[in-house]
Amino acid sequence: MAGLTFRSCDFSEYPTVLGIVERECARKDLRGWYDPYGVLRNTMNIRDIIVGLEGQTVVAAALIYSSNSDAPIKYELPWASVLGKDVGGVSCIFIAGKFFI
Repeated sequence: MAGLTFRSCDFSEYPTVLGIVERECARKDLRGWYDPYGVLRNTMNIRDIIVGLEGQTVVAAALIYSSNSDAPIKYELPWASVLGKDVGGVSCIFIAGKFFI
C-alpha cells in the first residue's frame, strides 16, 4: 500500500508519538511544542492526536482542537478561543525525519 493513511491515535501509539515529537523538537529547537502533546498523558483525549501511518509505522502526528471542547489542549493553545467559540483546527504538526522511522 503506497502513501500515508491518517486516523486517531490509539493509546498504545502514544509513546511512539511522544518519541517523534521529542526528537523533532530537540532537532529543530522547537521550545514549547512538546507541551500540548504531554498534557494529554493519562487522559481520554489521546484521540485528539491524529497519526500519519506508512504501513503500520507512525511517521507523523498532529493535534486537533476545538475551543469549545473540555480537552486540556485548549489551555495549551489559548489563542484558539480568542478567534471564536466554534473555532477548531490542526496544530503542532510533526513529521518524523528519515532517521527516526
